[in-house]
Amino acid sequence: KIIILLLISCVLVNAAVQLPFGFGSDPLKHPEFYRRPPPPKLSSSETYPVWPPAFYSTLLKLTPSSNDVQWTTFFYDYPNQKSLFVFHDHVYNFNGTFGDAHYVVLFTDGVFYHIYPQKEECEQSPTRIPVISTHWLSTTLNRGNVRFKNMDSHLWQFPPDAGPNANLKYFTRDTYLKTNVDYDTRVPLRSVNQEEDPGCTDFVDFVVGPQDPSLFRIPAYCPPPS
Repeated sequence: KIIILLLISCVLVNAAVQLPFGFGSDPLKHPEFYRRPPPPKLSSSETYPVWPPAFYSTLLKLTPSSNDVQWTTFFYDYPNQKSLFVFHDHVYNFNGTFGDAHYVVLFTDGVFYHIYPQKEECEQSPTRIPVISTHWLSTTLNRGNVRFKNMDSHLWQFPPDAGPNANLKYFTRDTYLKTNVDYDTRVPLRSVNQEEDPGCTDFVDFVVGPQDPSLFRIPAYCPPPS
């Protein structure tokens, strides 16, 4: 695995449960993020950031209107069509653990679950949704090099005519990671959300590599996939 640790400098974070990357509380509003990717014949000359096929990241949701912290762990496995957002009760602590999970969003083989582990409650969305595409940033515009958190970084932005995604910004390190596939991937730093979901999502760490299949196991108290 390749591990990149990122420094976090923001302190204003959203307490309400909102999905990272500008999804808000309803990923159905952004079907364009779930498009299947083009044939994976890419190289470091690709003109937009491409996610690796599998990785783990600690995410920090930031908003200008709250001082509470929303810590989320994100597990992504595109080849097996699985991803997992785990929302924790409190910050990552000195012992290397998070608080208990109070809310989980699970995407598995097109089935979308809302899970409440502390209550052992679970809801299944009636709409099937694939995992967010590795190429969800394919229409972003290259805005060039910028300084972000005192690092040499790169800014990408959706165009003004991108509908609900208009002007969404995405910051990356000017660093490429070899991921043993047909392309390189840039290290993400921040995704600035859409106007309907003010704030941004910071990537605290970014660990590229296969994910444990047991992470995506559907709890026994959830309804079976339909």
